Amino acid sequence: MARLLTEAGATVDVPDDTGKTAMADARERGYVAVAEFLRNKGARGTGTVTVRSTLTPREAIERSLPLLVRGWQTWSDRQSCGACHHRLMIARVAALARQRGFTAATVLANDQAQFFTRSALRSEPQLRKQLATEEGVVVSALGIHGDGSSGDALNLNAMLELGVPNSPSIEARALLLARKQLEDGSWRNGLPRVPILSSDFTTTAVAARTVAVFGGPADGSEIRLRVERARQWLIEHHPLTTDDKASRLLGLRWTHASESAIRSAADLLKREQHVDGGWSQLTGINSDAYATGMVLIALHWGIGLPASDSIYKRGVEYLLRTQETDGSWFVHKRAAASNPYFESGFPHGKFQFISYAGSCWATMALMYAVAPQDAADH
Repeated sequence: MARLLTEAGATVDVPDDTGKTAMADARERGYVAVAEFLRNKGARGTGTVTVRSTLTPREAIERSLPLLVRGWQTWSDRQSCGACHHRLMIARVAALARQRGFTAATVLANDQAQFFTRSALRSEPQLRKQLATEEGVVVSALGIHGDGSSGDALNLNAMLELGVPNSPSIEARALLLARKQLEDGSWRNGLPRVPILSSDFTTTAVAARTVAVFGGPADGSEIRLRVERARQWLIEHHPLTTDDKASRLLGLRWTHASESAIRSAADLLKREQHVDGGWSQLTGINSDAYATGMVLIALHWGIGLPASDSIYKRGVEYLLRTQETDGSWFVHKRAAASNPYFESGFPHGKFQFISYAGSCWATMALMYAVAPQDAADH
């Protein structure tokens, strides 16, 4: 492992908080071969301790938010794909930032709201055509590799959080999404791009939320029935990943499940907080900003968990402690390569896309740890 890390460019003599280097630690533990290998690579036995001061939540956001905005701008300049890890995440960040008084993303939030409004208007003729026949609904559901439902749900969710006003074109998209619901009450995720596009719980929760808000009055009875079926599916099915669990909590809230069911879903997430204050994407792996930010948001939106709660505070402390000096958070990727790799201008090389999404979740979670007036003042 030491050999692989050094071959990948790791620095051999970075000390921990006590000043101990990897070579010193290896000697103490009796790993003679590792210690000798590191010595031959130029490692030292001791190091100089560099203590990184912990920022306040507001200071951390002031570092991350401009970086996220620039990352989106670079991505959109170079790629035609909207990207779930860029547009749909930064739209949510910008919407919440505007709401919480962080002006660095106000222009972006307004621009994205206009983009989605124009996009909905342009697509209305095609949506009406697809709604006209059962075959049209099926073709739309298949989408890109079967990704019709999740793409529509996430786009509608971005519109909802940005405050895009309802319109006949958006109502048509919502009705088309509603009719993609499967007989068991769920909407299925299509092309798996873990973790962002990986969960039927996410697609079902977001679809139910958005069709309930954007469904037209003439389709009210059908929409209510579909939301009820989604609620039952969320109640009956067992979540596995952290994405599943967070989305299930939100879905139960959005479909007006019983308070006992909602509290039970929240308690599951609370129990899975790690000793370091964070959460992991899967059981048995390390905490990261993606899972931690997402869970804090789910607990805040799902049960109103305040930032003053000890669980939320520990999560915030984890995020502040793990933020990079450039304002980002590093998240290890799990998805297999799909699209050609290119540098988008965001840190972390081949891990930059999931790190971008993770930094979005972390920034959103930190926004609730800052009073809105305090955010507006800065």
